[in-house]
Amino acid sequence: MRSCFHFLCLAILTLAPLALSTGPAQAVGSLYEVDKIDVDVTAANAVAAQKKAMAEAQAKGVDILFRRLVPPQAHDRLPKLSAAEVEALVTGVSIGKERYSTTRYIASLGISYSEPGVQQLLASYGLTIDDSRAAEIKLLPIAVDQSGAPQQEGELAKAWIEGWESVDLQHAVAPADLVKRQGVLDQQRLSEILNGNIDAYEFLQNEVGGPLVIAIAEQKGGSLSMRLFGADAVSEIDVVQDVPVQGGLDAAAAAAAEQGFAALQDRWKSMQTSAPTAMPEGSQPQNGGGGWFNFGGRQQQPAPQPQPEYQPEPRNNGGGWFNFGRQEQAPPPEPPAEYIVARVEFQGLMGWQEARDRLANVPGIQRLEVNSLSPQGASITFDYAGSLNRLQQDLAQNGFSFEPGQGEYVLRAY
Repeated sequence: MRSCFHFLCLAILTLAPLALSTGPAQAVGSLYEVDKIDVDVTAANAVAAQKKAMAEAQAKGVDILFRRLVPPQAHDRLPKLSAAEVEALVTGVSIGKERYSTTRYIASLGISYSEPGVQQLLASYGLTIDDSRAAEIKLLPIAVDQSGAPQQEGELAKAWIEGWESVDLQHAVAPADLVKRQGVLDQQRLSEILNGNIDAYEFLQNEVGGPLVIAIAEQKGGSLSMRLFGADAVSEIDVVQDVPVQGGLDAAAAAAAEQGFAALQDRWKSMQTSAPTAMPEGSQPQNGGGGWFNFGGRQQQPAPQPQPEYQPEPRNNGGGWFNFGRQEQAPPPEPPAEYIVARVEFQGLMGWQEARDRLANVPGIQRLEVNSLSPQGASITFDYAGSLNRLQQDLAQNGFSFEPGQGEYVLRAY
């Protein structure tokens, strides 16, 4: 029934075929390996050039590794290591591609580092490692012309794909699998997705097999405009950043891809440290602030406000306000929040939007997550600070029935 619904929806959107391929599934790599480090070194001879390039790659890699493991707010305290200290951390080198002459060495290298060695060194500098990792997402690069039509060929399309291929997506704290597009993703379908059509987005997401971020590139005069749209490991994302085209389109595309992926990493790390969600420097959010949809990420909660210290109510004794030493009763502690698994039943996109808005108004519901969505219902989890009877009353006041089901509660909007 579900697949039939999507087929009918998207048959209306477009009659153009769509075929997507992610290629062979890539295993997520170790956090302590840095891949795709480009070096281009000239020296007196080939041996000297290669030796110098290896040292340069190891230094670049350890800097990337430290920034990967340490929260962004501590990056200004990262140590500067000598060549010998860096080399002592290296456990292996892999060569992706290389070219050399009698005096020049050009290569793309992968460097593996000692996990205990890195951890011990950073700890000696008082730096905390955060090695929690997000679930892998899919990342789809799309180049468009000025009318918004996707381009399969041309300089920008080629540069944009190659730019993302040059980024180490597999060894990150929020890893990604690059989706290569085959066939036609036409302008109408892309427009539907970018305008928030959930079914169109979900259909595309199901095609690639996971949470999806679409990375859209458009050349605008002397800059390359990048838009990241979809859902990453944190929540929905829709931001735009312009990168100057300096040194050629290839260099600009590679820089934009690197900056865009770094922003996805910082969003994940910021969530782990409860810091504000990061966006690329100079980027602009595209939604109205309320979020156009959450595809399974955690809703961002407002920062908790400090509670005033409890003060007993003074009693009037005629000559002023005094407390005669009687122990005042502190307010009763709030009950612990209960973890609720529920299914919300509704009809269609408008029904979900209305149900979601109502749930946002229910007092006591915290940390709401949308785990899955269909045209008839959504699987959600949330914390509720109160009894189930109280929750049932609060939901009823917001237009929901609340009943036990098989392994989960059922919420029906009325």
